[in-house]
Parts: sequence; C-alpha cells; structure tokens
Amino acid sequence: MSDEFRVPTGDGDRLIHDFAPASQDDWKALTRGLERRVHGVFASRKMQASIPWRNRAERDLMVLLEADGRVLGYEHLTDRITLSTGGKARVHYPSFRVRTATGRVLVDVFRVAPGRRGADHPIAQMVARACEQTGRAYRALSEAEVHLRPRFDNARHVLGYRRMTPDPATVLRVTEVLSRRSGTATVRQIAADLPDEPQAAGTVFAMALRSIVCLDMSAVDPLDMRATLRARGLS
Repeated sequence: MSDEFRVPTGDGDRLIHDFAPASQDDWKALTRGLERRVHGVFASRKMQASIPWRNRAERDLMVLLEADGRVLGYEHLTDRITLSTGGKARVHYPSFRVRTATGRVLVDVFRVAPGRRGADHPIAQMVARACEQTGRAYRALSEAEVHLRPRFDNARHVLGYRRMTPDPATVLRVTEVLSRRSGTATVRQIAADLPDEPQAAGTVFAMALRSIVCLDMSAVDPLDMRATLRARGLS
C-alpha cells in the first residue's frame, strides 16, 4: 500500500466502502492470480473440499479453523470490499469468511514486521473501520499470531485425528462424562473416567473436528486441553 492510500484519520479523510460477494469476474481474476501464487491445496474435512492456499499462513490458519469446535464452516476469498479514501480506491478480498454459532466473521492474515499485530496492518485498519461502520465482525492476524504456541501445536495434534471415524457409542460415553462434569473436563479427565475405552482421548479430538465439543488449546500438553460440550452438540 502506498503512503498516499493511508488509513483515514479524521472527518476530512472519509472512508468510503462497498461490500459485495465476489462476482464471476472477480473469480476469474482471482483464479488467474491463484495459478501464479498457489503453493498448495488444503484438504478440509470440515468443508469436505480442497481449498487452495496462497501462503503458509493461510494454510496454517485453516489448521486452526479445522480444530476450533466453535467454527462451523469457512470459505476462502468469497467477499470483495472496495475501499476509497482521498480519491484513491482499492479492492480487497479477505482471506476467509468464517461461520460460527453466533454469526459470521471476516478473517485476514497479513505479513507484518516482527512484534506487530495483524490488526496493525494499514489494510486491516481500514477493513476493521468499514466493518465496524456496517455491523460486520472482522479479525486480522499476523503470521506470528497464527503460529502462536501452544495453540498451533495443539491444533495440529487435533488435526491428526481427522481420518478417525469415532465410534458412536464412545461419543455417547464421552458426552455422558462431560454432562456429569457440568459440560466440561480435560481430555485427561475424560480418559480417566473411561478406563476401559482406549480411544477416549482420540474420540474427544475427533469430536472437536466435528464441532461437537470445543477445546481450549492453551494447554501445554494436549491431554490437558479442556473440552466443553457445545449446546446441541450431538444434533
């Protein structure tokens, strides 16, 4: 972004914005660009689709989205935002539109200087302001924020269970344990309550990938992650 296309700072530097779904023409342009910039494809269990990624931060953000039980779904490059200020205009495509039980969130990943947040990026600041003005939720992350540990390591651990099809009877037993414990327990506690079930821990991780439970991924040891049963988690 040039210095001329700056974040509006006052009433005389008004931000004009326009939100729209990405059109067929947008997709054609994005596809041409992606052919030059795609570095790989992410196999999403949650979306039952192969999703191209333009950089490793996008790929790794999808690891977090897959493992986060609060995330019900997500789409890549589906929104177009036209931002205009000071006679200058540019079009921005947020990396993802994320769907949760409480609504939709536009999410971006930016490369910024060490020690800076994704929210500090000039484009992120403009998009955040436009979203605030229109009642939309928005979050911008830096590459370092995506790779924050132990959260990212735990997400990768959970994703290792995406090929596991949990036994429905074990899912029910795990759910019963959580219900007896007021809806929340660590993976270690659940496994201890089911000593005859060798797949108890793996079942919890597989349930998180299916948004039946949510995991607090701040624990150092994956077995110490706290699982919380989502409302209507088995529906």
